[in-house]
Amino acid sequence: MKKTTERIEVRKDGMECPYGYPVPMSLIQIHQLTFKVKKGEAAGIRTNNMLTVTKIDIGGAAESEVKFGDCIRKLNDVDVCPDGKANRQLFVETFRKLNTTDFTCEMTVYRPVTTTEAASRLEKVKKLPGFIYKVAVMFSIPGCKLALCIRGVDNKVYVSQVTEFTLAGRCLLQGDAILDVNETPVTGNKQCSDKIMEGLQSKGYVTMVIEQPEDILKKAQVRNALLQDKTVDMDPPLPPDVNDICQREVNRYKKEPEMKPKKEVLHGKDYKTRPDASRVKLEEQAQDTPIVSDRNPLLLINVPSAPPSTNYQSLAALSQSNK
Repeated sequence: MKKTTERIEVRKDGMECPYGYPVPMSLIQIHQLTFKVKKGEAAGIRTNNMLTVTKIDIGGAAESEVKFGDCIRKLNDVDVCPDGKANRQLFVETFRKLNTTDFTCEMTVYRPVTTTEAASRLEKVKKLPGFIYKVAVMFSIPGCKLALCIRGVDNKVYVSQVTEFTLAGRCLLQGDAILDVNETPVTGNKQCSDKIMEGLQSKGYVTMVIEQPEDILKKAQVRNALLQDKTVDMDPPLPPDVNDICQREVNRYKKEPEMKPKKEVLHGKDYKTRPDASRVKLEEQAQDTPIVSDRNPLLLINVPSAPPSTNYQSLAALSQSNK
């Protein structure tokens, strides 16, 4: 993947509208993406009517190149945003024509930044050792949820949970402390959420100074701070994979609304009791089983990538044997 220096339909005032509202070009990167697509294979991305990527399918052809929030502008030299307006139908038709055989997909996308350089703004922040500081940018994307879960501890607002393919998940990490929003210091949950909503509704984006733990001891300190607040996050969104499973089951039920089970669960009068050896038994004690995860919520660090040959069932068995 490489970033190009070309400019597409940049307005005279130095602004562009990737999400339907003016955004300075200084907050937008233009990338030229290239990936292989096999005949009949889907790209593995989902977009809204503005050709903004709202979801990326695991294992799809574009998984390693396209990112959530990308705004598609060209597909193999075809301008899918003629006159500055996204034409989703043109994009679909162009992809279908190319997809009749194996081809190399080339996309030109606008990618609004997640962080921005603001040295003068960071100079005003009282920096503590063991932390890194940055200015995060959150954009309002039509059709996407904010999903920001925050908790106030010791006059600081911490991000307690983030979800993939959401506005908060695009620019924040669990354990981040939001120090200010649009250059206004925030010390409480309501003040922080009000400022964020006000900025998103008025300008379409907000900037936030973020304090992020870098040292292992500081990460433990932040983790303890989050554990102090016992408040339950209200209505957290379902993970994308859970939504996919539910949608798949709904579609299956619509196709076969009268689907009957292959075997009845309840037994009739003639049922004979099974011997103890053939009955299902449950363990009396709960056991921990390692699972695959992108980020460790306890250590507040990313999980190292495992080799493709890793057998997670063997890892689980090894974990149990070491107890």
